[in-house]
Amino acid sequence: MVIKLLKTFVAVYVVALVLVQFCVVYSLSAVTNAQTIPMAPDQLSLSSTDAVTSISQTNIVSLSIIIDEANHFDQLAAWLRTISFRNFTFVVVEGTTNAYILENTTRLNILKEYGRIIPRLSYMQGYELSNRLYNVNFTLNEFKEALGYTPKGVMDFIPDTYTAKYLLSRGVEYYQGYSFDQYNIDYMTMRGGFQMPYYANGSNILCPNTLPGGMVVLPHSTWDWVASFNVTHNLQLHPMNILNYYNRSVSAAKNYFISLVDNTFSGSSPFGYVTIQFEWSWLYRDGSASVVSDWIQTLFSSRQSYNYWTFEDTITWFKANYDRTPTYEINFISPHNEERIEWYYDLQSRIARSGGEVVSFVDYFDQKPDKYLDNFSPIQWRLPPNSTNVIDSSLIFKIDALGGGYLRAPIINQPVAYTEDLSSFRHFYDRLSALSNFRKQPFTFFLATLIVMFAIATTFVKIRKRMNLQVGLK
Repeated sequence: MVIKLLKTFVAVYVVALVLVQFCVVYSLSAVTNAQTIPMAPDQLSLSSTDAVTSISQTNIVSLSIIIDEANHFDQLAAWLRTISFRNFTFVVVEGTTNAYILENTTRLNILKEYGRIIPRLSYMQGYELSNRLYNVNFTLNEFKEALGYTPKGVMDFIPDTYTAKYLLSRGVEYYQGYSFDQYNIDYMTMRGGFQMPYYANGSNILCPNTLPGGMVVLPHSTWDWVASFNVTHNLQLHPMNILNYYNRSVSAAKNYFISLVDNTFSGSSPFGYVTIQFEWSWLYRDGSASVVSDWIQTLFSSRQSYNYWTFEDTITWFKANYDRTPTYEINFISPHNEERIEWYYDLQSRIARSGGEVVSFVDYFDQKPDKYLDNFSPIQWRLPPNSTNVIDSSLIFKIDALGGGYLRAPIINQPVAYTEDLSSFRHFYDRLSALSNFRKQPFTFFLATLIVMFAIATTFVKIRKRMNLQVGLK
């Protein structure tokens, strides 16, 4: 009798389980089918040959030169005279070229004539917290004494959250130098931020601030929005990187350089922004000063509608127009291989889609505070970089399928098919994940129940046998 009841229970349970699975599969299908409508052609970005931007849209080019060696200044001064452009931002490296520039009135005044001057604070996460504050105070005071004012910005290739919070208290408004999803280069990894201006979160500088205001982060360079990930890190607006990639073919490199600016602007909303920044000593020793001069002057003469502003002017405009980070939508075609990609960025998430699939998804509401807020990671320069000998401020990725190129992070997981508005993807993904987890749970419960019932049934059988044996003995 007991065995019959158990068999009946199992049969009912299996039928119920099948029904639950059917409902889950149906729900998953509904989620998937709800977003399988193909994009209309007018939702796609322009072809690379169009390179047309809205007449009313503001498009900003920031040109910057890093003075990273205490030499070749006379050549720099001569080069600046040939271009006759007065909106450069010059980066003077603390501990390397600060005395070379700041303590020489002639050099200092020449740079002032052609733009603004800001300091570079290097690898701040490698210092204890008290030393970071000391470095900031020493540098800002030194520059204020030389310039007559405290710089409105500082530069570092890997901006630091703790330093940013203190810089704000000293009147600094922007932190320039973030390298878009850099992976294990020069002892630095920083994946998850963005290469458009944004107000940084106080707990993690790679996340946007959900409240008004904050430190504004600007990129070191503007990278190709897709080919720099799946082809090579060198596809960006750093002139020497482009020249090296194109095997010193000046015409090919120039065409790519100009087109990368144009294509970024043609599909960028609500405004366009790029950074062009390079090290003067590298450019001079490379013998490419006249080449890059030609590229820059071509931009000036053929793209007169673009605004060529210093970082400081850019920040002034940005803060006057946006008290919070705006929602960015980037529809981009790579001038390298015509590959298309869409980027969506708001206060909650960073999403990239290519070929009807979301290939990158960072949920800013699912991130931890910057580990360097109460920790530090000194670099052992004589040793090669590895998992411990590196500053890694990267965020957590939910979808990490954009990469695999030279000097780029490997692909970690699979993309997700999605063709609806990217602003809704975060909610779609959360629902998809919840349903997927729910779908797995009945199977686990079913197996566990079967094991328990099998154990119970076995026990009952043994008891029954013993009872029969005892009856027989009597």
